[in-house]
Amino acid sequence: MAKHDERSKAEIYRAERKARLAKAAKSRAKRASATQKIQKIVQTVIAAVLVIAITFFAVWNFFGANALVEKASTVMTVGSSKVSARDFRYYYILMYNYTANQALQYQKQYGQNILGFETGIAPDEQKYPQASEDSPIKTWADYLSKAALDRAQQNEALYKEAIKTDKAKYSLTDEEKEDLNKQIEELRKSAAKQSFALNAYLKKTYGVGITEKFLRTQLEKEAIVERFNKDKLQEFKDAWTLDKIKPVYEEARDDYDVASVRVYTLKPEKLEAKDGETKEQLEQRQKDENAATKAKAEGILATVSDDASFVNAVKENKVLKEGEKFDADEATMQFNKSKAAITSKANKDAGEWVFAKDRAAGDKKVFQDEDGDCYLVFVKTTKAPPIKVDVRHILLSFKEDAKESSEPTAEEKANAKAKAEKVLEKWQAGDKTEESFAALAKTDSTDPGSKDEGGLYKDVKVGSMVAPFENWCFDPTRKPGDTGIVETTYGYHVMYMVKNDADNYQYIDDIRENKSNEDIEKYVEELLKKDEYAVVKKDSNLARAEKNSLKLIKKMIKLSQR
Repeated sequence: MAKHDERSKAEIYRAERKARLAKAAKSRAKRASATQKIQKIVQTVIAAVLVIAITFFAVWNFFGANALVEKASTVMTVGSSKVSARDFRYYYILMYNYTANQALQYQKQYGQNILGFETGIAPDEQKYPQASEDSPIKTWADYLSKAALDRAQQNEALYKEAIKTDKAKYSLTDEEKEDLNKQIEELRKSAAKQSFALNAYLKKTYGVGITEKFLRTQLEKEAIVERFNKDKLQEFKDAWTLDKIKPVYEEARDDYDVASVRVYTLKPEKLEAKDGETKEQLEQRQKDENAATKAKAEGILATVSDDASFVNAVKENKVLKEGEKFDADEATMQFNKSKAAITSKANKDAGEWVFAKDRAAGDKKVFQDEDGDCYLVFVKTTKAPPIKVDVRHILLSFKEDAKESSEPTAEEKANAKAKAEKVLEKWQAGDKTEESFAALAKTDSTDPGSKDEGGLYKDVKVGSMVAPFENWCFDPTRKPGDTGIVETTYGYHVMYMVKNDADNYQYIDDIRENKSNEDIEKYVEELLKKDEYAVVKKDSNLARAEKNSLKLIKKMIKLSQR
């Protein structure tokens, strides 16, 4: 959890959530930027790319003179298939826009440049964040070129594999045809707003060869490859049965299990040298200060006998600065946390201790790190595999506008709580069924994500919800049919437990998902090693195509900044 300071509780929560999600996003971004294998780039992204281009490039004809040459020029072969400079240009721009969109989305969501990609700077002027001496990828331009070539090879190979598997099955369905036509028509409308026919616009912007027919062919391939990927992934998932998953879990339980603990940190004063004091004397004084801090921590922990007494002990010993707000319950709560999370909150020794086989609920201990910081740890529940639950809720927001994120006033909180209590009383006065709760959610809840589903969230996992909401859901004493009221930064939630089967373990889905993704990546890697999909590059043509594609991107950036 974030350290408590002068920020509001809502600001602290948002900062904590942003950091947690950013960390996860960075991990995903690293995997995505390392390879584009099986990376779904939705067809609407292709359409959006072209709509944006209509705005920026309506008066530019860079490729007009050389387009015929580019269409005939081969930059590489994939087995017996040719990839022209025109095809490469298409994939290069596609990968650029995909990367730019991803970077902007991460920046908006997490407030951090997770990818390390700047949309306002030319790709060849940006160092690739994972560049190394033994890698040819030094800049983002190098990355985009490789990503474009990989994308072209993968699409060609996977499309052919789909057709070989079942040509009838892997042809466009009526629904896919309808989606494709909608995309083309959206492009046509956007072009018309700039007084262009679609083909005229495509010719003027991308040169001869990028036509509606070409786009249709590409989009059709993308749709079929996407469906083939989905089917293969499901095939691999189905192969990961429980008898195969169990040994993986048992071998690395600490990667999947969680525990609930209380953690409070006491920091010693960092001393400075006095006049005439030697280095050794200062070090000794600091050691004494650190020892006193540990003694104080052990004294506090000696008064703790249960969860409630830990919170009270922290509350009584916390020295508040003027105007500082402190919620001892929230500040110490580390419920349903992994070994890595507890290690991060305290230190490695604490993480090992909490997850030891002989650990028991009620155990407590002080850990001190090399800086003298002390971590008071109390075990509420020992490690166990988390389950998934189905839960319904009715949210009564603090604000009339549920999207408003400013700190609620005491009056707004009181009003929201009164509304929640009234809703629960209304349900209790009725037949008290899940169906009646769902009906109330549809009329009274302010949560747009679940309201239409009667407040239902299915397969809720540890780590996916706001802490108080999640703590209620995963309380070991919770039973189907239980109700309650929970306060979060969003408002008051009237809760209804639908299902929390003890054997519906979260690790089953996590392992199945991870292993099937590994399987499909390995499948693609092996597929691309086959002679029939071997790549032969035409270096001089490729260099020219890279240069021309990069010029187009630079022009896009320049025009977008006007």
